[in-house]
Amino acid sequence: LYGHMAKPDEKTESDVVTVKTDPSQGGKKAVVQFTAASVAVMENEGKVRLGIKRTGLMNNPVSVKVETINGTAVAGEDYKAFEGTVEFKKNEALREIFIEIVDDFEWEPDEFFFVKLKVDADSGCVLGPISICEVTIINDD
Repeated sequence: LYGHMAKPDEKTESDVVTVKTDPSQGGKKAVVQFTAASVAVMENEGKVRLGIKRTGLMNNPVSVKVETINGTAVAGEDYKAFEGTVEFKKNEALREIFIEIVDDFEWEPDEFFFVKLKVDADSGCVLGPISICEVTIINDD
């Protein structure tokens, strides 16, 4: 076996490997995801704002389902459960949802819950890599 061994300061083609994934399938699909994988909110703020962005194909309306999932924070006690559909109009790239936070005036450790995006086969879009957002409620009591 013989081969070429590069000097420490010499680059070869095999030094760099780039893997690109394209959930939009070359721009043929709209891609929907949260703008952040996690957010924090003070308990006394009353609500938390989450951004949902669309990239890829923009010339058709698309929809995505949104639902909350308990973590250490419990729906009805720490936040108001949310389940619904977010509609993107043609060429619309950003939407926001607001989830109510319950200020209970009791000391407790910081708690968290999740917000999840889901798409149906006929929704006109696919999910991007940030399809779940973790929301931390920071105790202020």
